[in-house]
Amino acid sequence: MAIEVDGVSHNLQSVRLKDKEKEEFLNSIGITVLRFQDDEIYPENRDALRAIEEYVLEFEKLKRADTPPTPSQEGTNKKPS
Repeated sequence: MAIEVDGVSHNLQSVRLKDKEKEEFLNSIGITVLRFQDDEIYPENRDALRAIEEYVLEFEKLKRADTPPTPSQEGTNKKPS
């Protein structure tokens, strides 16, 4: 996961194009970009934190569903000899 906080400079066409290219590259290697405007972050805006937390929780839930259990999770721990 990557988190982008966009300020006023991101209103420029050249910056938006660079952001789009960067985001497409990150997506192509499996990285999701969460993008926020700076006024969504400052001062002390909890909405962005909630959005990040929700993403992480969902990601972890999906990751657990796709990962086979380890022997310790299956209860087959063996004591060392």
